[in-house]
Amino acid sequence: MNYTLTELDAGQLDTMFDMIRLRRNNSCTKKDVQILKEGLDVIRQMMIQKTGGYRKNDPKNYYPLHTMSTALINAVMYAMALYIYGGLDVLEAELPEK
Repeated sequence: MNYTLTELDAGQLDTMFDMIRLRRNNSCTKKDVQILKEGLDVIRQMMIQKTGGYRKNDPKNYYPLHTMSTALINAVMYAMALYIYGGLDVLEAELPEK
């Protein structure tokens, strides 16, 4: 299901954030990281594809640009989950200083 940013602002963002805060496990998992990576890959594809993803002859890995807001919100929500539950702290501790 895809929404415009206006539709998301009409309560959807609050609902998504509540979902993060009310998660049962209150922790980060590798699945969260994988979903974030997949979402970022969708956004990357949208940014580099040569058309808006609406043509019948577009490659199957092209996404309609009207779904960009949904892809961005999903990526932000999973990034926020990693931040809230300490997943980014674990990553930061593992990375070298330079």
